[in-house]
Amino acid sequence: DDDDDDDDLLRQHHRNVRDTALSLLVNDRDVTETDSYVYTTLAMPETAHSVTSFEPVADMAVVHHMLLFGCREREASKTLKKVRVGGMFSSSSSSTNGGEGEPRGAVCANEDEQEAVLFAWGKNAAPLHMPQNVGFRIGGGEAKNTFNSLVLEVHYLDPNGAVDSSNNRNGKSGVIVHARKGFPISSAATLVWATGFHLPPGKEEVKVEATCVYDQPRALKAFGFRVHTHELGRRVTLERMVGGAGRTGNLERRGKGVLLLERDPQLPQEFEQIAEKKLIIAPGDVLRTTCYFNTMSRTAVTKAGWGHTNEMCNLYLMVHSDEPASLSCMSKGGAPFDISIGTGSSGTQSFIGTRPFATDLKISKSNPPLTVKMNVRDKETFRIGQVGGVVVEPGGEFAWVFHRGPKVVWDEYSFDVETNEYVGSKTPIDVETILRIHLVTGAIDRKFGKDKHFMPHGISLSPDAKEVWVTDCGLHQVITYDAVTGKMLNEFGTAMQPFRKMPNSEGQHHGAQGFCKPTAVEILADGSFFVADGYCNHRVAIYNDKHVYVGDTIVRDEMQLNVPHALAISMDGTELAVADRENYRVMLFDIVVDAEGGGEVSLKERAKIDVREYGLPYGLSAVKANDKQLAGYYIMTWNRKINEQSTVKILSAWPMDLGNPREDIVDDNAIFDIASFDIEGGAEYTQYPHGISAWSGAETTKTSRSQYYGKNGGSLLRRNGIDILIGYTRDLIDTSESNLIEWFLGVAVDDAESTENRALVDFVNVSESNDAYATDLAFIAVLMLFSFFIFHATLAGFNRVVSVDKSN
Repeated sequence: DDDDDDDDLLRQHHRNVRDTALSLLVNDRDVTETDSYVYTTLAMPETAHSVTSFEPVADMAVVHHMLLFGCREREASKTLKKVRVGGMFSSSSSSTNGGEGEPRGAVCANEDEQEAVLFAWGKNAAPLHMPQNVGFRIGGGEAKNTFNSLVLEVHYLDPNGAVDSSNNRNGKSGVIVHARKGFPISSAATLVWATGFHLPPGKEEVKVEATCVYDQPRALKAFGFRVHTHELGRRVTLERMVGGAGRTGNLERRGKGVLLLERDPQLPQEFEQIAEKKLIIAPGDVLRTTCYFNTMSRTAVTKAGWGHTNEMCNLYLMVHSDEPASLSCMSKGGAPFDISIGTGSSGTQSFIGTRPFATDLKISKSNPPLTVKMNVRDKETFRIGQVGGVVVEPGGEFAWVFHRGPKVVWDEYSFDVETNEYVGSKTPIDVETILRIHLVTGAIDRKFGKDKHFMPHGISLSPDAKEVWVTDCGLHQVITYDAVTGKMLNEFGTAMQPFRKMPNSEGQHHGAQGFCKPTAVEILADGSFFVADGYCNHRVAIYNDKHVYVGDTIVRDEMQLNVPHALAISMDGTELAVADRENYRVMLFDIVVDAEGGGEVSLKERAKIDVREYGLPYGLSAVKANDKQLAGYYIMTWNRKINEQSTVKILSAWPMDLGNPREDIVDDNAIFDIASFDIEGGAEYTQYPHGISAWSGAETTKTSRSQYYGKNGGSLLRRNGIDILIGYTRDLIDTSESNLIEWFLGVAVDDAESTENRALVDFVNVSESNDAYATDLAFIAVLMLFSFFIFHATLAGFNRVVSVDKSN
């Protein structure tokens, strides 16, 4: 195998003495046929490492493309052929020489688990360097979500091709992986789009699409992408979808795409760096890749395949998060991504497709409880005023709160009965009303809105989390802010002037003139948005992507909306849910995109959920991560009684079909798997609840039970479930409790050992990854020190406030 040549090549490319260089190289002279696929495998170090860069050693005259796969096991599958010609997945794949392609076999030793893609190369692409503190997890033995072997696929175009003289490869092709000891602070993963197709000849443009919904719990930060086609490809795009039609996964997805990324596949097929775009992939995002082909040069149908005269349609998106998940998409209809390696498949593969029994779940205050502070070093609890609205960022790390400060009193004297004008305080609230809170430390890290608001109510985030949208009932406005700077971006409605939507002489309504005590707002990826114009006009107003009013919701029956109090968008982005509070129901509307009319968005009534037996629906949230089959709507109801008679319930509305996020309908009633969970703890927790935000989360509990001990010892039990943040409008003078309380819905610790519940339980072996824990602790120490100075400088002097108790 020419070890001396390998050593020379490693010394030539190994520039960073702190790195470990892992060589996966193939001798070109061992390959004799065009369109040969050659595989080489390398076991990773026993200790934890992080990939810092990928260095290709190849020339496009010889090599068509290379793919680097990752496996959990320390060896590849025994069925993987080391050298073969044509094809890739099946024995009947067509090769370019007219023969039958050889079967590849499985890549990883666990043939039930799909291999993950770590790196791809083509057309003399440059090396890829990972961002600081980001890398793929390799080595470490049984450590969770790590790759213990790498498998390189080299597709030879022409083993005897004329090589550029400046490309000194020493007759070898492959990849050198540079790695550093210890797991990274943020773990990298790759999302891959690919699909089969046939291209008709003689067409100037043929489109091929692959669409999937991201349903994992962590928000992903994208930092690089690569596209791949063969010679007919002209451009490849990635879009975030808006609306749609048909049941997800059953029909080809129709809707409006918002362009995120685009690249010419005839350019060097490298990973283009996109960190500056700050692209976030959030739970519930529906992502479509489209490849555009020109087949004017072909006289016969071109099939998708791995020979250089076939075609391909691929997009690779590199992302990072605290828990990696490598995913692949081959769907045209918006089905969930398939999991290669990552959170969703870690220890729970056999339970995917099952849902725990609601009777096994219990809701309780989070442990440890959320304690809001001015900064991480502050020992005193910051007491938030009445919470008008609350929303959690994608991934569940931060919460945004819109509170009313110390001056708000919503009672019979707050608004003029005839005109609905706000007649409370003559001056705006003199504290920052919009807060961003870290849900682990409880520290407030952003705040703005001082001297801007009179009666805060609803709060929401744009899909990319770059904008904060709020509704102010006193101002009768919807206002948007930059989420980082706090700069006001837009105002909708006229300040302090309520607008009553009345028909004119022709019976037409002119809803564009403003709002009257709006309660909530939801935003789509294209900029279209919906406003619950709740207390006076009892409607949901629709605005297009140019922020122009286009109409209202239309309800079929005689019982029109009566105080639409909260809004939520479904897991797959095709449905708007409306908490029709005083009618004791949640209304569901299809989000319809007029593809032929410029992509205009409208709402079409679909069904309703009757919650009368539980109470009035004050709060509404949609959980879009479905890793534990708990995605769906979460509805907070209150019977609006006081003291001991007061009850608050959390209703989970789960789709009956686990593989389909859309509900069944019978007689206009949506059929969900509905479970009810009581908020317990007496009047302290069951009076004046106002809004909720729910997301897929987990709670870690210490345990000394022997059944939770692994071979290396350990004492942590992680219960997976749903975190729920409830905002209250209570009088803080009479209670020591916060107006912002976090709850957890999951399996009780005492019941966690049952076989039925293991899908919601992870055993954390404390000693399985000491290097990773040491790295994490070091990072936390640095973060705490950094926060000490930053929070002290930016948050000093913030006024502490209390609020007055009212239920609106």
